[in-house]
Amino acid sequence: TMDFFGAISTTNTVDGFSVIGSHIPRRKCNNKTLLRYAAPEMETMNLREIQAELKTMGVPYGDCFDRESLLCRLRDAREGKVTGTPTKATTTTTTPSSTMDGTSAAAAAAKTTMKQELDAQSILADLRSQPLKDLKLQCSRRNLRYATFLEKEDFVQAIWKDMQAVASFSVSGVMRPGKVTELSGEQLDQEMTSHDTPILLDVYATWCGPCKMMAPELDKVAEELGKKCRVAKLDSDKYPEWAARYKVQGLPTTLLIHHGQVQGRLEGAFMKDKLLEF
Repeated sequence: TMDFFGAISTTNTVDGFSVIGSHIPRRKCNNKTLLRYAAPEMETMNLREIQAELKTMGVPYGDCFDRESLLCRLRDAREGKVTGTPTKATTTTTTPSSTMDGTSAAAAAAKTTMKQELDAQSILADLRSQPLKDLKLQCSRRNLRYATFLEKEDFVQAIWKDMQAVASFSVSGVMRPGKVTELSGEQLDQEMTSHDTPILLDVYATWCGPCKMMAPELDKVAEELGKKCRVAKLDSDKYPEWAARYKVQGLPTTLLIHHGQVQGRLEGAFMKDKLLEF
């Protein structure tokens, strides 16, 4: 039989695996990714580790909406450009929730709103203080088109809006609506802590032919779903323990994850319409 790519569905044995049609077993390779603000010793830190160190140093980070800004804050803190008060163990007295009346609740809400406004002002002030070439570099890294921007403020507002969109969409801070994102195993774990939107995960390998053929179809799916779903890819060679955790036997394998559980599984390469039905 023929699949949609014109491949003949046959059964073969490769490296001890049964291969059916375009369904191919896994192999191994290695690679690393460096971020803009990461010093060499910081490149492997995840969000929780960065936040924990900043908290220990007493440096506020409530205005940091993604991993890039958190790394920037940590770098400045280590260099002494940003100072804080180290955290100390404190004893607090718990007040029963029943004692909070409408006035105190309104005051708490107003305080939260004020803090959010101050955080926004701090981020915007930081962006406005950066050279134009740095803002252009940020736009490029965020896939923001700036050819029509006339003023520096246009760059600032575009980056700020993208930061807000990422913060509300992605726990790890690396995923964006309408885009397929390559995740590490740790980043996938972080995304799993949020149950707001489902995750469509493509487990693949760089040497897998059918995986390469399905890549543009996955791009179309991400573009159509937008904010409705987080579409991601995981390299099974770089993160074999995660592939094993989700019982991936062949490639590509597409998983639908929601509420922390695998809700569905597709094995083999498929076109956009089939992936959307899934």
